[in-house]
Amino acid sequence: MLRRARTHPHLYDRLVAAGAPPTWPRPQPPERATSVVLGCVLVAVSLLGAVVFARRAIDPEPRDRAGLLLAVAVQQRAYDVGRLAAWHGERGETGPALALYGAAEALEPRDPWYPTVRAALLAAEGRCAEAQDALVRAEAAGAEEDVVEAVRVAVDGCAVLQAR
Repeated sequence: MLRRARTHPHLYDRLVAAGAPPTWPRPQPPERATSVVLGCVLVAVSLLGAVVFARRAIDPEPRDRAGLLLAVAVQQRAYDVGRLAAWHGERGETGPALALYGAAEALEPRDPWYPTVRAALLAAEGRCAEAQDALVRAEAAGAEEDVVEAVRVAVDGCAVLQAR
């Protein structure tokens, strides 16, 4: 069996080479399975500690991009992805907002908010067929009728403008 290269020889061998052999026999190396299990346990405990620390460090309602990204990465909730989408939308960054609203909808398909907002953004971009599809998903998810009507006006207006 090949042994890994080490920076120093085993302590027992160094004592023998120095002319001071120990009074006890050379210990056997630890079993490989024990080392692997111990390593896995240490990694798991470290990761658990990092996640617990990160969850406590997160602002419950972040308003900046870094805080929103941290919330998305650690908590992995559709709500946080939607808030990040809204952050981009407020800055006129429609592309990232659309992608993130789509991701939030995929994470929480029963929530009507994400496809509703996505339909409105798509209509504003002139992507009428996609907007209509998103509006259908919003209605199927149970979006409020007054909200659906407002977005439907935008989607219908998109179709009229495209027809010209």
